Amino acid sequence: MSNETIQNGTYEIIQQRLTQQKNELTKRIALVDEERKKIFGGIDYNLIANERLSTEQSCKIRDIISIGSICLVGHQTHLGLKTEVDITDVFSMYTFSENRFEPLALSWLEDQNFIDEFKNLYKYYRNTTFTKFFISGNYLYFVFQLSSSATDIKAFKWLLKEDGIVFIDARSAAEVKFPNQFEFKWTKATRDMQRKGEHPHVSLADKVFVEAIGGDITIKVEDNTKTGKGIYSEDVKHKDQTLDDSEINFFDYQNLIAFKIKPYQEEERYFIYNHKDKKVARVDSLQYSGILLPENQGLIYPNGYALQTGEIKTLETNNKPIFFYKKIVGINGENFLFIFYNQESNEYMLIPYNIIKQSIETPIHCNGFTLFEDGKMCYFKSNEETKHHLVQIWQTPFTKDVVVDNQNKDNIIYKVGNKDLVRLMAECQELQVFLNKKDSYNGLYDEIVKHTTTILDSYYFLNENGVFKINEPLQEIRNIAHTAINEFEKVQEIKKKTAAALEEIKEKFEAKTNELSYQNYTSLQQYIVSLSEIRSLRWEMISAKDLQYVDVKLIDAWEDELSILSDRLANDCVIFLLAPEALAPYQQIIDSVSSEISTLLKTIQAKEIEKSLDELAIQLELLVDIVNNLKIEDASHSTQIIENISVLFSLINQERIVLNNKKESFLAKN
Repeated sequence: MSNETIQNGTYEIIQQRLTQQKNELTKRIALVDEERKKIFGGIDYNLIANERLSTEQSCKIRDIISIGSICLVGHQTHLGLKTEVDITDVFSMYTFSENRFEPLALSWLEDQNFIDEFKNLYKYYRNTTFTKFFISGNYLYFVFQLSSSATDIKAFKWLLKEDGIVFIDARSAAEVKFPNQFEFKWTKATRDMQRKGEHPHVSLADKVFVEAIGGDITIKVEDNTKTGKGIYSEDVKHKDQTLDDSEINFFDYQNLIAFKIKPYQEEERYFIYNHKDKKVARVDSLQYSGILLPENQGLIYPNGYALQTGEIKTLETNNKPIFFYKKIVGINGENFLFIFYNQESNEYMLIPYNIIKQSIETPIHCNGFTLFEDGKMCYFKSNEETKHHLVQIWQTPFTKDVVVDNQNKDNIIYKVGNKDLVRLMAECQELQVFLNKKDSYNGLYDEIVKHTTTILDSYYFLNENGVFKINEPLQEIRNIAHTAINEFEKVQEIKKKTAAALEEIKEKFEAKTNELSYQNYTSLQQYIVSLSEIRSLRWEMISAKDLQYVDVKLIDAWEDELSILSDRLANDCVIFLLAPEALAPYQQIIDSVSSEISTLLKTIQAKEIEKSLDELAIQLELLVDIVNNLKIEDASHSTQIIENISVLFSLINQERIVLNNKKESFLAKN
């Protein structure tokens, strides 16, 4: 950007230039991604088919697992009066080929030790049900639930081999366990983090300030103990608890603060706060698990995710106990599949995440799923007993191998490699998120400068034609953002003044509307004062629309409400003015002035009386002005009121004449 443009431009022009370069960066990144996929392959999620998997008996399928092209299926069958359970009642085996399931004999399970253990299990635990397959390392476990408790299980352990499975034992239930549910450690808030004052609170990494006193949990973004106001609050049971009565733990993760608050004698409540966006969300599923997203992009939990760039997303799960099960990483380094498991319903939730887009695809809820080496995924949701079970077949990016086009060995994209390109696009996507944000984001332009500098310094190949010279829009974005930092400070100062002016008008508006809602009008003076104040306030609003960065729609809404109230008050005022006694107070003032004139003894008293007559005339002129501006449907009413006021003006003029005659008389004597 030239010096002339900087000097003559405005903040809005700078923003437009930034948008232009953002669009240019988006275009070039898309071209790079297109070339990358040509060389390294690119597979998206795609529904291939809906297939039926048939079982010999009517049952509910509980889980499925594939080893090569062979699938083992576990199901729950209603046995009725049958006294002995066979392995074919619970398991079946298929080969998966050309998107179809072809039944096979259960040859893999023909191990006598397993069969004996299996029969004894159902013999001694009549409520036994198969729940899932579980893999850990090179071992496969058949997991059975023995009672109504989800943790009361028995597991058969098998060794996984290329051509099948080998039975190990039936005493491995302790090995079937979830991985670590939290990839971070909670830090307990201590007393030295407390900030004393009229409204004390606890400082969490000096980024967010929380308390559970005064009847509610309050979350504040400013370290201000003079006020109890915050950006979020919710009630607590014990209103009189102190700052020491609640337990607070938190995790400080760059722009994110995850924290949990346990008010006195209550359950913990979980929250996530973004320090830059000043946003907070209640996320109670964090009580079960919290997993770090790749490349430090944020946190994922059973019903959503929170990104460093500001987005906090939650999905509806009715706060069920859902635990992290495992993570599958795509060979392209771009796609991840986070798998969660509902231990009560034995259902899986699959959440696909893309580090370039920094978003999740629609989560998949299912009873069981399996991935094949070519990236095909089969899953089902079994809600009823049947012999023919619907299975959805999807193509996913989670293939074991990627076919690389080796004819492009001289291409810069081939030389750089897929991993670095994915990381570059992910960082550019993060930059674009910032470029799309409003400037209310704390330190926005500093973040843009920091991110562009990091990208430009991290990748040596950005100026190559083969990557469409991505460095060019990046350098322009950095330069413009540098300029925007200085301009932004000026704009913020203007916005601050505008906000202060608007807040003052808002206070007047709210005070006046509240007053009008309860005031009982018994005198004309009350009507005149209120209508005058409304008119004055509306003029303030009209003037405020000329302020920079003002919310004109908000002012219009206030003005519309005032207009309705003003019209209503004006109609009441007309009715009042039509009453014979409406102008009596003015007549009384005139009579009082007349009496003072008749007893006038000194010239100095005449000046006070003149002042009273002037003030009375001004009030009547204002009244005439108000009447002329009232929306009076019946014109005769307006005429009648003006005539009545005119009589008063005549009386005032008569008193002025009498007063002047008296003054001249005093002067003649002197």
